[in-house]
Amino acid sequence: MRAIFSTMVLVVGIAGSVLIALITSIASAQETKIFKDWQVKCDKYQDCEAIISLTSDKTIGSDYTLSIARTAYDEFWAISLITYASAPDLNSDIKFFADKGKIIFRATKEFAAYNKLNQYYFLGEKAQNMLDEMIAGAKAVIIFSNVKGIEQNLDFSLSGLAASLLYIDDMQERVDEKRLAGDPPNNAVLVTNREPHEIDEQLLELQVLANGCEPLEDLVHGDDIMSFRLDANSSLHLIPCWAGVYNFGYTAYSQDEYGTEQLLFASYIDDIGWTGTKYLVNPYFDGPISHE
Repeated sequence: MRAIFSTMVLVVGIAGSVLIALITSIASAQETKIFKDWQVKCDKYQDCEAIISLTSDKTIGSDYTLSIARTAYDEFWAISLITYASAPDLNSDIKFFADKGKIIFRATKEFAAYNKLNQYYFLGEKAQNMLDEMIAGAKAVIIFSNVKGIEQNLDFSLSGLAASLLYIDDMQERVDEKRLAGDPPNNAVLVTNREPHEIDEQLLELQVLANGCEPLEDLVHGDDIMSFRLDANSSLHLIPCWAGVYNFGYTAYSQDEYGTEQLLFASYIDDIGWTGTKYLVNPYFDGPISHE
């Protein structure tokens, strides 16, 4: 399923200033509609998603988003929970409550992450029961424990959901079709490893030869290699390159099963204008998941 949107943020301090580099992929020609408490987004391919989000007073943006999505050609609706505030412990069950009862999803078999590290899909026959109850209900509650054992109680309004799905049916010219659920999106990749890819010696040698960086053993911050898993396939590496009195330089690489690629970033120089650079200064990466 095509992603509705995906954003990665790198915050880099340069001589006391802050540069924010956004790498954003947004499906063009999106159409957005509001149905009471739910929002619907459809792209130019008529791939559509109905969402509702929970936001606390302590955060900017959503803490959790409940999504029901279907591409124009998928048979199944994909029901998922996107977590920003706290990740579920996949060694424990996830409970769903609606007006008419309770459904318990067994982690990894009936509730698992695909593609993104923080997007968990409800699977199997229980997901079909969940969809049916949500369409007919007024409120849904999802309860899970995070990795610290702290229970998270998520209370979602269902007001506007039925109208949202009917709108998607109409947009996709599938009004008379039975609504099916229980499968992840087509071609979705199951998240099986949350640890970043390992950095090999060849990459560290390339770091010095290709970029003019100092050997790690000569740098005061040479041990400060930062690696992050981005999604089911790829990782980000920030590797020390040079050190100043107050600032520390890095280079960045993306890595997946096909290899490693160095990343370039926008840079503005007064006498030249906008150009590109390999180097980041005092970088901070806002990763895709919470570890709480």
